[in-house]
Amino acid sequence: MKKILLTSLMSVGALGAYAQGTLNFTDNDYGKINTHIWSPSTTAPGTPQSGNTASDYFGTGNINTVTHGTQTYPNSFLIGGSAVNTGANGNFGNGNNFTVQLEALGSSGTSTSVALSSLLPVSQYTSTINTTASGAGQWRPPTIVGDPGIPGAGGTAPTADFAVACWYNAGGTITTLAAAQTTPGGTWGESAEVVNFALTAPSSITGQPQGFNSDENAVSFRLTSVPEPRSIALGVMAAGAFIARRRKS
Repeated sequence: MKKILLTSLMSVGALGAYAQGTLNFTDNDYGKINTHIWSPSTTAPGTPQSGNTASDYFGTGNINTVTHGTQTYPNSFLIGGSAVNTGANGNFGNGNNFTVQLEALGSSGTSTSVALSSLLPVSQYTSTINTTASGAGQWRPPTIVGDPGIPGAGGTAPTADFAVACWYNAGGTITTLAAAQTTPGGTWGESAEVVNFALTAPSSITGQPQGFNSDENAVSFRLTSVPEPRSIALGVMAAGAFIARRRKS
């Protein structure tokens, strides 16, 4: 069930004394990462999808050597790009309607991943999708002061497993991924999990903390949306009436 991912660099202030390892929560770092979040498919809204497109990439800082993807998102469009309900499907055009949040947990430092269901929401790494056309499909960089770090990621070389969650927040009334997942007609999605990612230890921070910049597992993804029960029931009734009519004829 867990899937997903990622506009400018986040700004980080002084780190708290008890921080456990921090990262740079961004989906757009020139030459290092460029990923996007897409709307549900208009033809298969319940089908998740992830992967970088030809315009997405990851790299090590040199824009000339980045790796692009080959994924396509037919019948989907980039979320946001406006502060009003515009776009091919109403509310998907308003970036303020979509919350983005990191889910993470300190890892063992090996290739063995923490179960996605065990990842915890990290409240300081929470934002919304951009409301400018150039930033469609990407989130605003949150500003953090006194970052407490990733839960369970301690020591001088902390690592963590993480994913990115995004959901329709209904004007700020749906405040968690869990609530979005249980809301009839809810729209949400998760990135693929990134395993054993090296964080920056608070005691060794010099300037900008490490971000998941060059990790090929941090990729674009598409949200899903399940029709409300009433809509499903109406669809079943309509299909039944159509079949009955055909049988009579």
